[in-house]
This record gives sequence, C-alpha cells and structure tokens, in this order.
Amino acid sequence: MRSISAIVNALKNIFSITIITRNHDLCDTTPYPSVISDQVMQQDGYQIIYCSRENTLSNIKKLLKNSPDIIYLNSFFSPYFSVIPQYLLRFTHSKPRVIISPRGELGFGALSIKPIRKKWYSRLFKLFNAKDYVEFLTASDSERKEVAQLFSQKFKTTYIDNLSVKQSTHFELSQKNKNQLKIIFVSRISRKKNLSYAIQSLQNVQGDVQLDIYGLMEDKLYWESCERLIVSLSPNVRVQYYGEIHPDQVIATMQQYDLFFLPTKNENYGYVIVEALAAGCPVLLSDQTPWKNIAENNAGWTLPLSDITLFSETINTLTRLCPNEYQQYKIAARNYYNTQIQSHSNEEKYVSFFESST
Repeated sequence: MRSISAIVNALKNIFSITIITRNHDLCDTTPYPSVISDQVMQQDGYQIIYCSRENTLSNIKKLLKNSPDIIYLNSFFSPYFSVIPQYLLRFTHSKPRVIISPRGELGFGALSIKPIRKKWYSRLFKLFNAKDYVEFLTASDSERKEVAQLFSQKFKTTYIDNLSVKQSTHFELSQKNKNQLKIIFVSRISRKKNLSYAIQSLQNVQGDVQLDIYGLMEDKLYWESCERLIVSLSPNVRVQYYGEIHPDQVIATMQQYDLFFLPTKNENYGYVIVEALAAGCPVLLSDQTPWKNIAENNAGWTLPLSDITLFSETINTLTRLCPNEYQQYKIAARNYYNTQIQSHSNEEKYVSFFESST
C-alpha cells in the first residue's frame, strides 16, 4: 500500500524495519513471480517477507519470537495481519508497543458492512487488549473521533496526517468538450468504495457521459450487481471496466479525464484522491472522507450520500460546461495539491511518534 511505502521511506534510515505480507494479491492465489516466498528479502533499506498461504502463521510466529520493539498493524480487522498477531502476543513474555492504523475500517459506512462480525470482534478487542501497550495511529481527526467513540477513549490515539507520496511535477491539461464528461473511478471493486452508487447516480444524467472503471476485483458478487445496473443505463451513458492499473500509471491516466468520482462509504485519507488532485482532475466525493475543504478551493465537490440526486445534478451541471469554464476546476485541483498537500510534510512528526514508542 502507498501508505506503508511512504512511512517506510520516511523511517528506514532511522529504524530497522521488517515488513510481512502476502506473496499474492488480495483476490488471487498466484504468487508474485519476482519474489522468493517465506524468506527474508533485502530491499532498499528494509527487509520484507512475502508469505505463502500455508506458511503465513509460522512466519508471523517467527517474527514475534524476535521480540520486536514496535509492531505496526496496517489494519484493524485483517485476520492474519492484525487479529492473529494480537492474539499471539498474549502468550509472549515481551510486550512490544502495538500501533494499529485502522485505515478507514472504523467509520460508520465501513462498519455497516458485515456489522455483526465487526461488532463482536470490537467488543472482544476492547475487553482483552491492554491499554498500556496498544495504541491507535489515525490519519484524520474524524478517524481519531471514531476510535474514541468505539472504544470509549480506552486506548491512546494519535492523529497525524498521512505522508504524501511525492508525485511527478509533469502536468498536462486535457480539454473537456461541451456536453460531454469523461469520468474515472479508481479503487477496489468493493461495497465500501460504493461503485454501485456511482453507477446509479448516472441513471438520469444528460449529455454524453463516459465512466471508466479501474481497480482490483475484490468482490465478484458485488461487481455482478454493478453490471446489472450498467445494462439499465441510457444509451448516452457508457461504462467500461479496464481492470487493475499499475500505480505508476495512475496519475498519467487520470490526466485524460474530466472528473474523478469516489462516493466511498468511508475513507480515512484516500491516496487515490491525492493522485487525482496531482493530475489536475477535479474530484466528486461523498462526505465520508477527511477532504472537507475541497469545494471551497474549487478543486471538487463533496456531497452527502443521503441524496443521490445531488450527485446526478452536479454531473449534469459539469457536463454542460464549455472547455474554458471547466478549465478553472482542473487548474484549481492541481493548485490544491501543490499548496495543501505537497508543500506539507509530516515526516518529522512520524519519526517523533515512532521514536517515542521505543
């Protein structure tokens, strides 16, 4: 993940870092061809272990036996890479500091997906984990409040804005055509990212509207429901799924579109939103992200999921704009990235936070 990459790059010259992860994509079982599974591999300033499915548990146990000073968990609900390590720590003599980044998993929208399972695990977590060595690192103030609300402020919670990934300074403005709108959706195909809502919002739009979808097919049943919505759209709306996109190609691809659309149910940060802004692609977001001042900077629009007609009306308005009228939003999106994101670095805050945990 880009969040992990940014943290490792900021800390690797100060700390000895070992990453443990799968040797395959989330929805695939085919190992990456360029890695050696279940062995420590030396990377640029850090170590990484790519676990095979059958050896994931044993690899986690081996790492814990080495008595690390800090264990950073990049998820709250991940069975293998959050739940199991915390369980195993109950049987170790050493108690390293455990830092959990929930990555948007504790927002109302995210908790509404498989709610019973998440509710019970959250209760068990609160009951059995010790507040003296478990803490949370959140990427927005709203996420900090979500943690406090869920766990009654039992655990120490620190809020630091995500480190932004350095993006290319190359910037090209594509031309929007009047009565046309090219929309891009880049994210996992999952209920949380809410692609079906995006498709539904296009049911009554006018003009020539194109929605191109890029992302990992995480939930095939959910995608099938999206396909049924797609075939019900009017002929003036064209939707195409292009599969996954290489991270290095995201910004260049976004520069070819007029609008980035993500009506997510919950987002603690959203690196893909940053990439859209870096590409000069205005964003249309739900109000379930920390990007609250987008509209006042003319870099995009944030709307409540409770009223889908607002999304449809916004798309209609944008479709009608002529090239010169729309150009101001593209320039504003890029300016927002330059002034509000790229110019602000939190590396020193991250270093200080992790140093205080040792």
